[in-house]
Amino acid sequence: MNFLKTLDQALDFERLEKTVTERVQQAALSVVEEFPDRHRAAPTGALLTITPTVLVEAREVSEIWQAYEMERRKDEWETACEELKVLGSKDETTHIALQAWQRRAHDAEHKLYQLYSSLLALPDPSPFLFLLSSLAARVQDLEDLNRKLQVAADQAAKDDAEVTSLIDKHQRLLESTKELQEELARRDARIADMSAAAAEAATARQEMSLQAAEMARLQRSLRSVKDEYEATQQSLFELQSRLENLAGSRQQEAELASEELERVTKRAAELELERQQLLSRLETAKQAAAAGGGLGLPEAGEAVRRTS
Repeated sequence: MNFLKTLDQALDFERLEKTVTERVQQAALSVVEEFPDRHRAAPTGALLTITPTVLVEAREVSEIWQAYEMERRKDEWETACEELKVLGSKDETTHIALQAWQRRAHDAEHKLYQLYSSLLALPDPSPFLFLLSSLAARVQDLEDLNRKLQVAADQAAKDDAEVTSLIDKHQRLLESTKELQEELARRDARIADMSAAAAEAATARQEMSLQAAEMARLQRSLRSVKDEYEATQQSLFELQSRLENLAGSRQQEAELASEELERVTKRAAELELERQQLLSRLETAKQAAAAGGGLGLPEAGEAVRRTS
């Protein structure tokens, strides 16, 4: 009798079933929760090395425990517990009551034997629960790693966008630099052309100054020749007048006058030839000055015409 009471207290089927159910539910919830409680789910020892074989064995254990249908057997266990409680509470000594008690005790022992046999036939759920807790810890680690990778991916996307923007800006700067270099090249070419034109203009002005000086010198020479020619003509006119006045003079004076007249005539011819040469050179200088820009030519031509 005391043995049955002690057995009833030791084998509290309700507490055993409740404990097993809570542990299974706790392990399952730790897996499916978004942020599982790692301290609650993780075992005290090292995590189990998860291999395909371990996963297959865990799946088989889960299928066996599901096939056991613990919820369906719960009513049967509760009935056995009630019978054990009734047997423990009765203290009858009659023969009929004793036979009934023995019969019920035999039935309870048979049900207890069946329960022990069925529980012994089941595999140990500890590795499966340990695997669940290990998977829960792995899931948490993977979620943390995934979160870090997501942050790194977002940062990489931002960096990639920034690099793309910098590349576009660099390309635009290269294009702007190329345009500026082309513009500078065009400006350098224009400056070179303007420098060459300025040099040519300075050379032309220098040549025109030289031509103007040459024309002035020729004008002075022409004026001097003209003055000398006029003086020679005046002398010739005077000699002719003297010859006319001295027609009846002596023969020697006539010869001297004739020689003087010949000399003056020769000198007049030379002056006329020199005058023609000066006029030709002046005309050449006028043409050269006209080709160089025509500066000072109208005045020079007018002076030449006045001199002529």
